[in-house]
Formats: sequence, structure tokens, C-alpha cells
Amino acid sequence: MKKAALAALLLALPFLAFASYYRSNQLSQALEEVDGLLSNGYCLEISDNQKSLYLDASLISRITTVVQGSDKYEIKESEKESYIRQYSSDLLVRETIETENEKYSIVYNYIDNALVLCTYIYEEPQKDNVEIVFLRSGAGEYLAIRRNGYINMDTSSYLIEENRVFNIISKTNVIEGSASFDGEYTLIDDGKTIYTYKDGLLVKSENEKESTLYFYEENTLVRKERTKDSKKTVDVYCSSILAETLEYIDEILVSRTVYENYKKSQYLYENGTLIAIVHYASDNKSIESIEYK
Repeated sequence: MKKAALAALLLALPFLAFASYYRSNQLSQALEEVDGLLSNGYCLEISDNQKSLYLDASLISRITTVVQGSDKYEIKESEKESYIRQYSSDLLVRETIETENEKYSIVYNYIDNALVLCTYIYEEPQKDNVEIVFLRSGAGEYLAIRRNGYINMDTSSYLIEENRVFNIISKTNVIEGSASFDGEYTLIDDGKTIYTYKDGLLVKSENEKESTLYFYEENTLVRKERTKDSKKTVDVYCSSILAETLEYIDEILVSRTVYENYKKSQYLYENGTLIAIVHYASDNKSIESIEYK
């Protein structure tokens, strides 16, 4: 631990006036209240700002809580591991940890109280810093681990430079994109299709030939719009099931296909006017009947 910082925090403690004692275990659980410090076994001493664990009346670990303004510090002292945890507005913002073999800090970054980035900073022994990136929010966390400039997402290996993500598939095929810590990121698949995600949901895919937009309500897909040249196809979903498909040419409706009871009916339009309805059999290929309007 940093001795000066630890000493300053401990000096801020009020005088220990009262403590309770409990029969305990290795996990520092308060099992049964006792009259005083036990001479045999685990015993937990609890005061307003301190928890001390004893084994056979010998102190083995102590956790002290110090409050300074809106910040709270939790200090653990033991032979095998010691740490200082700093909380700000009830959010853990920093840990400094020291074990028998290493010493490092973890810095936590948030956006709107949602954890987006953890940075591991190693002091002893010196080695590459590690960043754990939470690129998803809302629909779920998309966990990524970045070490020495590299980030691993979804079992693939990515390289991050200046907030850009480069996925090296092979020596000749590099996937690139960009990532931000507000829940939105893009990836380019096979160097041709760009996928954009927001809050963990795919919101757009595009390449040289076509683009597709995805719309959601409460994280459930309700609409998908594909545009290719002058043609636009709109899929409408109900409870995640395809309910109808609309087709437009130059923004004019030419076809509306309705899916119901495992069959489909296609409404055909000319200049925006309904001219026929085609009813299909259950295989959705064979035509049962045609109604002309």
C-alpha cells in the first residue's frame, strides 16, 4: 500500500468506542454473537467503521471504512492481500491491490452510472496494462479485453488504435471499424459490409449494393428496412415474428405481403392502387387463388 495515503485515511477515523464480537469463519461471516474475543477459532470484531477477523486471538485481517465528503474508502489489511477501494457516489472508482506476488490498481469509468471501462495498471511486477471494455449497455454487456493494444471480442482478436478497431482475420484480410464507450460501435465484416451496433443491438448494416436499418421497441425487433437502388423492402414484426412485408419502388408501394396462420397473401399495387390479391397455399409457394380488383 501507499503508506502516506493509508496513514492519512486511517487518521480520519473516529475513536473506536464500542465493538461487538461474533463467532466467525474464513469468510468473515458473523455466525453467533459472543461476549468477547475468543481464544480459539475464528472471531469477528465489528464496530461502526471496522471489521477485524481473528484466529486463535491473533489478528489476521482488518477492513476499515473511512468517509470523506462524497467519497468512501474501504481499506483491507492482511498478510496475503491488502487493498484500498474508493467509492464516489456509491460507485467503485478505484482499487489499489497488493498481494504477495504483485501490486496493481484498477480504475473504473462510468457513463450515466453504467460501467464502460476497467483499466488494470500494474506496478509490481511491471507488465502491460489491461483494459476491460463494456461496449454494450441496455440489451446486455458486450465484454471485451484489451491488452497491449489488442482487444478480444466475441472470441475474435481485434487491434485498437486511436479508438479504431482492427480485426486481423488473415494477413490479407483486415476488418476495421470504430468503437466508442457510449454503447455504439461499428465493425466491417470481410471488408465489405459495415455493421453498426447501438446498446448492443444491430441498428444498421450497409455495403456498396444495399443498406438495412433495424428498429426496436424494448430491445425487440419491430421493423427492418432494406434499400437497394430504387427498391425498398420493409419487414414488420409482431412479437419477433414476421407479420408483413412492404415493397416500394421509388417510394411508391407496389406490394404488401401479409403472413397469417402459416400462409401468406400478397397485395399487388399499381401507381399506389390495389389491383390484385394473391393467396398462397401453406407451402407459401403454390398459388391457391387470385382476386382481381
